[in-house]
Amino acid sequence: MLHLRNAINGRDIVFEWIPYNQLSDIKEIGRGGFATVYSAIWKDGLLDYDKVNEKYTRKSNYKVAL
Repeated sequence: MLHLRNAINGRDIVFEWIPYNQLSDIKEIGRGGFATVYSAIWKDGLLDYDKVNEKYTRKSNYKVAL
């Protein structure tokens, strides 16, 4: 899974490869047409820029759609 997010001011882009072992509690939440959608918990979580401390932090146990 690849994660793409605009950071700080919209000009910076962060790419991350998310290994499958970082996902837990995977559940099917929808099916139709040509796709099946799942939800999961991303253990390490989303990278987020903390403007006050001027560094990246993680939002662990972040719910995602696959």
